[in-house]
Amino acid sequence: MSRTLRRRLLFAGLGLLLTAGAALGAYSVFSRREVTTSSSEALQYYRLGRENERKMYTKEAVGAYAEALKFDPHFVMATARLAALTWDRDPERARVLFECARSSAGSISERERLQLRIFETGMNAKDSKELEPLLDEYVRRFPDDPEGYVQRASLYTRTSRMPQAIADLEKLISLNPNYASAYNELGYYWLRQGDYAKAEEYLRRYRFLAPDQANPNDSLGELYYSIGRYEEAEEFLKKALEVKPDFYASRAHLGTLEVARGRLAEAAEQFRAAAEGTELTGQRSEWLWSEALTLAVAGKAEEATAVVGKIPLPPSDSNPTRQRIIDAQVQLRRGLFAALLGRTAEAKAVIAPSTALVADAPKEVKENLEVFLAAVRGFIAAREGRHAEAVEAFRAAIPERPETGNVYFPARDMLRIALSQSLAALGRADEAEEALKPILSRNPKFQPALDVLSRIRSGSLAAARS
Repeated sequence: MSRTLRRRLLFAGLGLLLTAGAALGAYSVFSRREVTTSSSEALQYYRLGRENERKMYTKEAVGAYAEALKFDPHFVMATARLAALTWDRDPERARVLFECARSSAGSISERERLQLRIFETGMNAKDSKELEPLLDEYVRRFPDDPEGYVQRASLYTRTSRMPQAIADLEKLISLNPNYASAYNELGYYWLRQGDYAKAEEYLRRYRFLAPDQANPNDSLGELYYSIGRYEEAEEFLKKALEVKPDFYASRAHLGTLEVARGRLAEAAEQFRAAAEGTELTGQRSEWLWSEALTLAVAGKAEEATAVVGKIPLPPSDSNPTRQRIIDAQVQLRRGLFAALLGRTAEAKAVIAPSTALVADAPKEVKENLEVFLAAVRGFIAAREGRHAEAVEAFRAAIPERPETGNVYFPARDMLRIALSQSLAALGRADEAEEALKPILSRNPKFQPALDVLSRIRSGSLAAARS
């Protein structure tokens, strides 16, 4: 599983600031290092929680930290990590948990207090620039602690500074060559860069180091469907589900595989199954949106609209900046969906308020919201037959930089296909074929692109416009 196209909000990665990476090692209050607790039973559950986090088994990690707090209600780091994992479902509860952790901060080590400062800054800062000095301080003061490099690499990734992220991940591996999750991150980096052989090398190393976990199989599955090796992709995604049947990200990735195969009905079923299984609100919303968009592309407007009606709204946020970002994302998604179905009046209604919200967004999320806004405008123009305008909007909606997050519904590829269709409708067949090359050079078996290419070469798209 890669890191979240999904929701590129500034605060979407907050949980990673305390939860990413290998455990620092769990230590009692009497040890020379870090975690402060008076209970050996709490310490055992804390270790179990950290192990489950490394495996990306969120439900099990939440349960383990909750058990730790039964034995030591003042266990600061267990409380803070539980807060981080609760953020997606209930931000207000996460803040209450964090306040509880901070109230006991006088009894913990300097290292733990710095971690709490990092978390508090992540929750309250308007942008991640306030986090960076704290993470730099953490790495400087604790250079042998892997977690500092994990957290800073996460920040660099979210802010599209991949050379710095890679340097921290490589430092991580130099500290611990068996640090499995670093190989996962490096594998996804090379996948995004188009070096598929190197991506495969790192992801196979990840699986070698963690053969009993679901996520290494899921990561290999995502690599293989991205480059058209569909049978291998299906094999590894199903292996992930054999290891852990409720590892629903693999179910959703099977949906992505079916989109790539051009089997949209099957894809929608997989997205639906993933959404119905997960207990995480953010994941459920993402996979229901993937189902709805897949059905919309398949022309099943009524079914798609029914799915959108089931999507839970994100929890409200007391921070006005974050709430505006949430509002903009919700409006833009609904506008895009309406435009896809040809309901252009409904889609147009979100343009003005969304534009105002995007203008006020922090710099590091503004680009992603602007991309979303351009996509809405592109589909409105295309549905109304204004293909020259659609071409410009679609080009603005396809950023040049590599994707940095989990991609279930392949939005960027579908935008390239929409661009190609509008170019073909204008009679610009050569440019239309060129627009499909980034997809087909990576994955020559991506069926939706092959279908459009066939129609371009037959002249049917240009004929449809005339």
